[in-house]
Amino acid sequence: EDVACSKCSRRGDAFRMLLCDGEECTVAQHTYCCDPPLLVAPAGDWFCAACASQRGSTGTRKTSVSV
Repeated sequence: EDVACSKCSRRGDAFRMLLCDGEECTVAQHTYCCDPPLLVAPAGDWFCAACASQRGSTGTRKTSVSV
């Protein structure tokens, strides 16, 4: 799939392009555009910064609770 990197807007370098595994997320980033840059694609799922922050440290999606 030819998608543009959400950071640099370039297409190509498909072997270094990560596609977010977040639910309904369409973010794609080159490994070298990540912050911090990744030398290789991670094993397993990868989540963009927005999806990673929603998941929290327990790996579950955070929900807001009104009190």
